[in-house]
Amino acid sequence: MKQLLVSGESFSKIDKKLGSSNYSYAFARQKMLRSIAINFKITFIQDPCFFNSNQSFSIVPDNTEIHVAFSSSSEFRLVKGMKNVIAFAWEFDVISDEDLYALNPFDNMKRMLTLADQIWATSNYTKTILEKCGLDNVVLIPAPIEAPKLNRESEKNITQLSKIVVSELKLNTWFDYRTYKLPISLNSTFFAENDKILNAIEKNSLYLTILNPHDKRKNLINLIAGFEAFSKENSNAVLMIKFVISSSSFNHEDFVIDNILPVYPDYFSVKSKSILFFFDYLDETQMSALYNVSTFYLCASISEGQNLPLLESMIHGCIPVTTAGTAMKDYINGDNSVLINVRRRKSLIRGLAGNMTSHEHFIEQARASDIFFALQHSIKLSTEQRSKKSSSAVETVHERYDVDKIAIDIDSSLSSL
Repeated sequence: MKQLLVSGESFSKIDKKLGSSNYSYAFARQKMLRSIAINFKITFIQDPCFFNSNQSFSIVPDNTEIHVAFSSSSEFRLVKGMKNVIAFAWEFDVISDEDLYALNPFDNMKRMLTLADQIWATSNYTKTILEKCGLDNVVLIPAPIEAPKLNRESEKNITQLSKIVVSELKLNTWFDYRTYKLPISLNSTFFAENDKILNAIEKNSLYLTILNPHDKRKNLINLIAGFEAFSKENSNAVLMIKFVISSSSFNHEDFVIDNILPVYPDYFSVKSKSILFFFDYLDETQMSALYNVSTFYLCASISEGQNLPLLESMIHGCIPVTTAGTAMKDYINGDNSVLINVRRRKSLIRGLAGNMTSHEHFIEQARASDIFFALQHSIKLSTEQRSKKSSSAVETVHERYDVDKIAIDIDSSLSSL
């Protein structure tokens, strides 16, 4: 079997790193390794800088000729004497180059990516942007999506989620809860004992979204505002938000105070029994159960490098209610989704990675009203329409992101080096 050297963030202890910078590369690497392992024997290294293929004391097998790194461009490092590949995701219409107003050369994306012998782009959007910037060694290699761990009709779905504590989302950015020690007093219950959730599952009106609250791409405030307005007209609908963040030091009240309020300083208030959240780390079987009990997956993202949670929801039969820009153009369409309207405008949102390129760039953003109207459309789908969209979602992901298909693409791309 052919040999391959792999570096990048390890998936071990990922529950302690959720929400940290570039944590998503660990998830992508974990999924990609399942395709790589079909045709390659993998040797893992932590820091490529310490290895040289010509060193006799190296742990690297003698016939290893290729190194694949799962990292951002700024963290990409070469193994001397080997062909170096970077698996890379990017979701904005510009990259940083020699015009970057920064002293650190590692922040020059074009410079760093030029060092690679091959670039694996996770989407056609990323591939197109990089090629427009003069990089001609880019191939489309997205992370694969595996079949569900649990059947959608399995009675084990609720059981897998029974110990999760969910809370009603309640916050008001007018109040300085921390300084004045004001209590939020969230209403919390176990997932499997919450009547609103159980009713929403029965009525096919449970919506799921998974996101990092600090990630401005996710358009969180508009998502919440749109769903809150929608739920006032549709009492059976429930939005379950799984926040992706390390949960080791937070109770639910502290989480809202420390991770929601500071990120969104403008006036915003919500108190809804129909919007619930939790941030527990779930293993793959529990995640499968969470997707299975949800009828819809709500995504209002401004931009995405691939959007693994959305793809995973689709392979489980969830119907996306989503924007369809950047990477999502590869797999989102009117047959498998309910589309959210967006407006193209110059990016003025602080905290977006695209702003760090020193180039003017544009984004496509959904307003709360756009999300509201898409939700209204979704809840009115007939049983037959839901079934068709659900089946189409599963078929789309299976055809384009199957583990064996990606394995063939990887083998072909590396053989060309």
